[in-house]
Amino acid sequence: MRGNKTCTLLLAMAGCLATEAQVITFEETPAPQVGVWDAWESSPFRTGRLAGNCRVVDNPYPDAGNPSARVLGCQRSLHGSNLYGAMVTLPPEMQFELAPKEQYLHVRIHKPVAGRCLLMVLGKHTGEGWSHQSGDVVQSTRLAMNEAVPGEWTDVVFPMKGAGGIRAHSLVIVFDCESPHRLDAPFVAYMDDIRLGVASPQAGVAAPQASRSAKADAGQGDGMVLVTNSQRNGEVLLADGRPFNAGYRHPQGKPLRVKGVGEQGFTCTAIIVHHGPGRTLSTTFGQAAFQPDGTLVIPGDLLTGDVLIEGVMTERK
Repeated sequence: MRGNKTCTLLLAMAGCLATEAQVITFEETPAPQVGVWDAWESSPFRTGRLAGNCRVVDNPYPDAGNPSARVLGCQRSLHGSNLYGAMVTLPPEMQFELAPKEQYLHVRIHKPVAGRCLLMVLGKHTGEGWSHQSGDVVQSTRLAMNEAVPGEWTDVVFPMKGAGGIRAHSLVIVFDCESPHRLDAPFVAYMDDIRLGVASPQAGVAAPQASRSAKADAGQGDGMVLVTNSQRNGEVLLADGRPFNAGYRHPQGKPLRVKGVGEQGFTCTAIIVHHGPGRTLSTTFGQAAFQPDGTLVIPGDLLTGDVLIEGVMTERK
């Protein structure tokens, strides 16, 4: 047991990062409310046809990387999308503001197969005129900055940011942000020690990355733009078929050619580019803007600051 750790996950409104002691260990009493969640609206886990397997269990892999007694276990279902994961509901006293300034969430993850990880932050706006909004709206979707090493506990770091005035209600840890069709059978992943922290688990890397990101938002960067993609029933790739790796950077102001690829049964019908200061602007490109080979050339004037590219995937009839 780690009595020196508290069960708070508060982010100071002044923008200070949380300390090592501010962590969810899954050894709290009562344990945090957990479950599964899928961004695919027609998912059987959203319609109620399936319940999913996710609960706090004894740590099956206690070692120097994570000696905890209790961890969160979640089964990767073959019936979920590539945005299916473990949801941790934050009690009112543990909710925090999703601010425009980039913040970082650390999660220890142990899983048997390789694959990217992604974090979705669910919440709602707190300002006037937003009382109608539910608390499970996706407010941030970001790939992890590093990958979980199969077969061992890995400190996975997720960037997150929002428009400000957004209260985070839940975290969805997508521990396998890949197509389920590549799997022959489900597998179980384990998660632990959810905490706010610095930008990278590697010493000497975090501060420079955070500094470059902040400068890019202010238009004073190193001439490169941080580009990430939002994945739901498919993903947007580089034109040559390569995925956007975490931390992918592109020359500012230079056009970027991409291609939306749907999962099985889905096709890309539009691409949305979120850009500008704090990604507050959005430009949508329909299929009419696609090239004959299905690619899209994003104009260079949209590639400033941090850019999020979202593919609109439509189910084939």
